[in-house]
Amino acid sequence: ISVIRQGQTTSAVEKYNARVAEAQAGAVRTSAAFESEILKEQSEVEQAKVRRAKTQAIGVQRAQYAKAGVRLEEGSPLEVMADTAAQYELDLAANRYNLATGLETIRYGSEVKQAQLGAEAQYRRQLAKAAKTASYLSAGSTLLSGGYLASRK
Repeated sequence: ISVIRQGQTTSAVEKYNARVAEAQAGAVRTSAAFESEILKEQSEVEQAKVRRAKTQAIGVQRAQYAKAGVRLEEGSPLEVMADTAAQYELDLAANRYNLATGLETIRYGSEVKQAQLGAEAQYRRQLAKAAKTASYLSAGSTLLSGGYLASRK
């Protein structure tokens, strides 16, 4: 009977460990969602800063050209302002790329960790079942051995 009780205890411990692994997988999922939201918000703030800097830089260029009496509708001044705008657009594109890469990294890392924890939970449930079965088999074997030895006397 103590063998059976030991198997039941081991089984209960492994079932608990399985639940812990599943809870950890849930925490990983929640953490990934939170990290993704923070990354998106940081990206939005950075993009707003870049857009504001772009508007200010072009405004300063326009004002300096106007102060110097240069026509803005054509030629070099227009090309300089277009180049300035293009440089800021590159910064915005890099920011969007970094956001997409960061989100993908978070997603992949989260999925891998969740899969690992899911596999661990499944493994723990199998250990629980095996411990219980082994205890019954051991108890049955002990009874059969005892009965056999008693019959030989």
